[in-house]
Amino acid sequence: MGEFHYVDLFATKGIEYIVVIIYLIILIPFWKFLTRNKDSYRYNPHSHHSHSTTSNSPSAGGEK
Repeated sequence: MGEFHYVDLFATKGIEYIVVIIYLIILIPFWKFLTRNKDSYRYNPHSHHSHSTTSNSPSAGGEK
């Protein structure tokens, strides 16, 4: 028969707290990554952040 080994469940309590704190800290950027606005990363030719200075659209006031 095997020997009985006494295991103190509360001996690792400090490590468990550290693991939970690290998990909660990592959860915040991960949640922001999952819930980011994906439309803001797509190319939109009608956005105000366009790098071109000329436009071919009729509403720009150019020649028709």
